[in-house]
Amino acid sequence: MKFKKLFGRKKQHRRAPRANEFMLESLEPRLLLSATPMTAAVVTTDHLDYAPGETAVITTSNQAGDGAQFAAGELVRFQVSRTDGMVDVASVTAGVGPSGNGAWYVVDGIGGFTAHLGSDVSGDGVADWIAPDNDLTVNSRISTTWFVEEQYRHSSLLVTAAGQESGAVASQAFTDANINTSTIVSSDLAPSTYGDVVSLTARVTSQVGGIRPAGSVEFFDGGISLGVDSSASFSGGHPDESHYSISISNLTAGTHHIYAVFTGGAAGADTFQGSVSADIAQIVSKANAVITVNGYFAEYDGAAHGATGTATGVNGENLSAGLNLGAAFTNVADNLAAWTFSGGANYNDQSGTVLIKIVKTDATIVVNGFNAVYSATPPGPSGTPQGLFQDNSLPIPIRSYGAVLDLSATGIMNSSAVDGFRYVDTFFSADQDVTVTVAGAPAADSSHSVSVFLRTQNPNTGILNAYYINYEEAGASGAWSIGRLIDNASLTAATNAGTHLAASDKIRATVVGDTITAYSLHNGLWTAEISYTMTGADVVSGPGRIGLMISGNSPEINLTDVTGVFGAAAHGAAGTAVGVLGESLRGLNLSGTIHTDAGTYLDAWTFTDVTGNYHDVYYGDGFVLSTIAKADAAITVTGYDVTYDGAAHQATGTVLGLLGESLSGLSLSSTIHTDAGAYADTWTFTDSTGNYNDASGTVNNSIAALGVTGSFAADSKVYDGSTDAVVLFTDLTGLLGSDDVSLGGGSATFETADAGFNKIVTLTGATLTGAAAGNYLLLLVNTTTADIDKAAAIIDVLGYTGTYDGAAHGATGSATGVVGEDLSIGLNLGASFTNVPGGTAGWAFTGGTNYTDQSGSVEIVITKATATLTVSSYLAIYDGNAHEARGTATGVLGESLSGVAGTLRTNAGTYIDTVTFTDTTGNYKDASRIVRDFIAKATATLTVSSYLATYDGNAHEARGTATGVLGESLSGVTGTLRTNAGTYVDTVTFTDQTGNYRNATKFVKDYIAKAAATLTVTGYLVIYDGTAHEAIGTATGVLGESLSGLDLSGTTHTNAGTYTDTVIFTDTTGNYKDATKFVKDYIAKATATLTVTGYAVRFDGAAHEAIGTATGVLGESLSGLDLSGTSHIDAGAYIDTVTYTDGTGNYKNASKLVKNFIR
Repeated sequence: MKFKKLFGRKKQHRRAPRANEFMLESLEPRLLLSATPMTAAVVTTDHLDYAPGETAVITTSNQAGDGAQFAAGELVRFQVSRTDGMVDVASVTAGVGPSGNGAWYVVDGIGGFTAHLGSDVSGDGVADWIAPDNDLTVNSRISTTWFVEEQYRHSSLLVTAAGQESGAVASQAFTDANINTSTIVSSDLAPSTYGDVVSLTARVTSQVGGIRPAGSVEFFDGGISLGVDSSASFSGGHPDESHYSISISNLTAGTHHIYAVFTGGAAGADTFQGSVSADIAQIVSKANAVITVNGYFAEYDGAAHGATGTATGVNGENLSAGLNLGAAFTNVADNLAAWTFSGGANYNDQSGTVLIKIVKTDATIVVNGFNAVYSATPPGPSGTPQGLFQDNSLPIPIRSYGAVLDLSATGIMNSSAVDGFRYVDTFFSADQDVTVTVAGAPAADSSHSVSVFLRTQNPNTGILNAYYINYEEAGASGAWSIGRLIDNASLTAATNAGTHLAASDKIRATVVGDTITAYSLHNGLWTAEISYTMTGADVVSGPGRIGLMISGNSPEINLTDVTGVFGAAAHGAAGTAVGVLGESLRGLNLSGTIHTDAGTYLDAWTFTDVTGNYHDVYYGDGFVLSTIAKADAAITVTGYDVTYDGAAHQATGTVLGLLGESLSGLSLSSTIHTDAGAYADTWTFTDSTGNYNDASGTVNNSIAALGVTGSFAADSKVYDGSTDAVVLFTDLTGLLGSDDVSLGGGSATFETADAGFNKIVTLTGATLTGAAAGNYLLLLVNTTTADIDKAAAIIDVLGYTGTYDGAAHGATGSATGVVGEDLSIGLNLGASFTNVPGGTAGWAFTGGTNYTDQSGSVEIVITKATATLTVSSYLAIYDGNAHEARGTATGVLGESLSGVAGTLRTNAGTYIDTVTFTDTTGNYKDASRIVRDFIAKATATLTVSSYLATYDGNAHEARGTATGVLGESLSGVTGTLRTNAGTYVDTVTFTDQTGNYRNATKFVKDYIAKAAATLTVTGYLVIYDGTAHEAIGTATGVLGESLSGLDLSGTTHTNAGTYTDTVIFTDTTGNYKDATKFVKDYIAKATATLTVTGYAVRFDGAAHEAIGTATGVLGESLSGLDLSGTSHIDAGAYIDTVTYTDGTGNYKNASKLVKNFIR
């Protein structure tokens, strides 16, 4: 078929050539054909396998061998044909170059496309297509291309190149098929536990070295897809590997059979066959679920209670369906609930127990304080019944059973505990009366000190908490102090100072102020201690201690703090008492909580049970906190706005109470000001009644500045081009008294800058200064007058001194004003002069409005000119003729002047001559000039011939001739004689004997080249037998002599393979060129001996497998025999394939059939 022009070849089908690294074609056919002599001409392709759409780069070249070689510049015929028996489909692939099975022609070194050439090289009656040589060099090497069409997919192809002049023929086999691959799968965590993240990696290896496979990998668990990775990773791999990975965390517990399936894709011009990995076993163990089970601890409420809990999986999934929390309980007791967890397929089973504790409950009493502003109408009662406590953060009801420790046995003192503890809402209150008996009559002025210490212990944890409390004597005043709880600090104080009236006194110690959280624990039996120590001159005993038992089954008392704002009306707390069934209880007394004035009150309330089912609450055991806040008074403050008059001013104001009464305590002293300004002043109100809030605020006050008028006197000046004026003094009109105020600053300016008398002067930017300046406002500053006198201009006039040039010359100059302005228009420079010697010029300046008149004179001097003397030297080569240096003289107006005398020379040489000028006009100075003249020797013509010869033992000489300027032959030429082989740079010398020519030399390169020895090398073609093989060859000189130096060691090989070996010849005589020659050696793979024995057995449920061996040519045992295909369990007759895959590179892969029977 014929081809279209290739001008529009698609670049996507083109890739840079690369050398063949290996050959895929089998050598076995060649070994069978054998007897084919090796050729020197070769043709190669840049790949041995292509995919459809690629462009094959085909290259011809020559190598050492006995056959014909491609000639430089010759026409070569190319054709691609199938070798797999498939039939070509006629087609034309437009715009891509040669394709299909038609031939094309290329001329070595010729670029571009020559359509049809007007000839029929193929002889088929149609003009042929000539394609370009891509390297564009005549070098016996052609690079051309062939487009691989889709019809050649999976084909075996052969390209043949035939030289049309040399007769050289070479061929190269290649294929159009995907590259084979192999796949291995691995796991980064084996075995693993359910929930672990496992990374699976498939390593895909190309069977063509140096090319990484492209495509995607799908991972499978049995037949279930786990995921696909299409992004290859190359980190840490070989250059022919691609890695594909996925991460999974959902593998269930058990054994999983993992394998990977690679689906080939394309990487540039390469495509790849798919492959499947072998299985790997991924064992996944069961995980432990996170089990959280909580017991129950609360008061009895009549309902059943049990454990609560959750079971959570490793992925956060809720597994509580498998959690059995055990039995539930209703009655008061310490119960154990046994829980179990069934983990199912992926989790381990678990079990355990938790405590279900139910304790007794109490009635609920709620008392609400008030929060109001003082008014004529008090707020009504409020309160809400509360249910049973279920939350650990709520308060714990506790009550003393009045346990008493009697120390009277000492005969010194005794004590008793009376109704000790109550829990009051958010405050812990503990009261303890201690009766102290002192032995003997008390001494005058004796004193006693008591420290009281409270300690509680948690029955559940055993933790001790120590607290110190205040105390107060219950004596004549009858008052009890209520102090705050203080951590870790003991308190001591004198009691009963003075003379005791009795032998015993009662001391009460009280603490109020612990927060709820300090005691927010479950009910239980607690122990508490109050200990004290008495000290004094008449006390002889040591410390005493009172033990109290505290339990959690007494009524619970809850109070709400009461807050309000003073409003002249009475306010009281409100509350309710509620039983355990929610019923309202009577007997709550709140009469002691009523107050009118502002303040904070801790009031006692009592509860007297009328049912007989609940504990009473005694006076002093229950408290409620009520607050009446102070009210806000009505305050009015008025500021002032005046003009500065030197007097002080103050704001005014009033304060009224809720009943309209006038209140004292308003302070306006900070609003007093005298100086002008705007003030934001603070006023304050301090209440003296106790019922109103103190207050403060701001009031705006203003004192405006007083207006004044300024005046000034200005100084006269000489004209300086500006309007600036100088102030001599200033004055102000409108000041009060002796206020320290003056006028300063600013700038004074004349109405214009010109000179004149009584010119108006204005002062701007002046300001008031002085201690009282802030109290005044400058309204205006009156103008004044002053004079500006004329100035003297700067006059700069210069005379002239110069050489006569035929032109008139005069003075030059300028007039400049005081601000640099040009006044030269008023400057007259006087007369000008042309002739020598010149004259005197008188100048005059007229100053006008701002400058005074001036005058003077300068000298004008003119001297003789210098004529221009031009001299030309000569540089000549000796020719027998006379030569002369000449010159010219020119005046300032370009006129030619006489009076120039030159020099005449005939003989060859170097001369320094003088050219003179004598003026005859009287207008120019005489002059002379030196010039150098040359008459140089001539150059003879020297002709030299080199020689280029191959070493033959004869002498060779470079010769030459010398010729004069008149064509005469000159003597004095000497040459060089050489005999030995080599490259010489020789000198031919000419020595002048006449005196008229320069001596000369000339270099010539002479060559005696080394001869080429004749190298004869014969390669070998054998089958692998385990022994080394080497090519044979000889080296012969030009005289037929046998030469040493032929190295055949590079052709020695033992293993199977195709080798292009280099034979090296190294000359030892110096007369021959070193040389190399290529020889192709072949060691074909041998055939291993496979021995396989099948089996004939009865079915037993077990797997059976044939046995066999693979043996090499040296009798060695070979690995690589795969018998896995013969493994069977079920009964049957099988014809199985045993495969042998060579791992040494020296044997052909093979397979063998074997019969197996399970009956």
